[in-house]
Amino acid sequence: MGRLGWIILCAVILAAAGIFIFTRPKVQEPHEQQEVLVDLDWNVQLHPENVWVVYWDIAAAKEISALSQTLKSVSLFSCFFDGQDDLFFPEQFVNLKKLVREAYDGPLYLTFVNDIIYQDGTTSEKNTALLDRLLSSEDEMSYRADEFLKTAKDLDCQGIEMDFEKIRDVTQWRQYARMIELLWEKSQEKEMPMRVILPVNTPVKEFNLPTGPDYVVMCYNLYGNHSGPGPKADNNFLTGVAEKFLDIPNIGFALANGGFDWSSNGHVNRSLKTVDARKLALEVKATEKRDNNSGALEFRYKKESSSDYNTVWYADAVTLAYWRSILEEKMGHEVKVSMWRMESK
Repeated sequence: MGRLGWIILCAVILAAAGIFIFTRPKVQEPHEQQEVLVDLDWNVQLHPENVWVVYWDIAAAKEISALSQTLKSVSLFSCFFDGQDDLFFPEQFVNLKKLVREAYDGPLYLTFVNDIIYQDGTTSEKNTALLDRLLSSEDEMSYRADEFLKTAKDLDCQGIEMDFEKIRDVTQWRQYARMIELLWEKSQEKEMPMRVILPVNTPVKEFNLPTGPDYVVMCYNLYGNHSGPGPKADNNFLTGVAEKFLDIPNIGFALANGGFDWSSNGHVNRSLKTVDARKLALEVKATEKRDNNSGALEFRYKKESSSDYNTVWYADAVTLAYWRSILEEKMGHEVKVSMWRMESK
């Protein structure tokens, strides 16, 4: 039996044990029997050290207590910029933080992104022009570093997290590395831990990342809005990521649950939380298959009044555990895993 087979077997045994111990005997419907085969309990399999909670899914904050035994920190997503390059929080953010703190008493990280939310409510994600301005000079970077740390402290967050994306080229990566260095030095003066999120295409062989901060590589989006149907990660992809970042100190990995629903034309129809993907499979009475190469679940269904089929790929807890095992085998030791993202059920 392969590694994925053992993970699936353990998940089924754990789920069955939980049902035996915690539920009274009853006659189960066919759909209830199927649900045991798909593990939705992240804590059973993944044991993430960190999880992101997003402002648009505030209900997910209440789920954090289920992970409290393994979590080392929670990241609040996110602090944006407005049209004048000032820091900006969506109005739901305050309530998000309140609910997270009620469910979890450990360290909170505040995540900063290079996304803009304009006054009219429109957004510009991963804005490259904003990056140019933020990294334009030593004085600007030093000012922003002070601003980020003060904002995190004022919100009673214990850590700071940088998630700048679409960095243009190696020259700009070097500028960003300098900003990371400045922020790290200042964060040490404030005794505030720091984490930096890296995309998989970071050219780590062409510049030096500062030592000190924790780094987390986003190990997902192998398939998604940019492609046709497929899993968010698979064996070859994760092995390549681990190999690329093998020599980076304080490295961790981010894995993503949920998935996507692709229309027959190969375009993403919608993103799906894991629980919603499972509900959809039950509603349309689809036959789910677990892919041996990725551990992800896949099914097809026909839309009403159409002869075309949609395709869904998604990750459950068994998938996430399999992905973690691939990373640990390549790295040769246990790895720190963050989960994108906490979902409401």
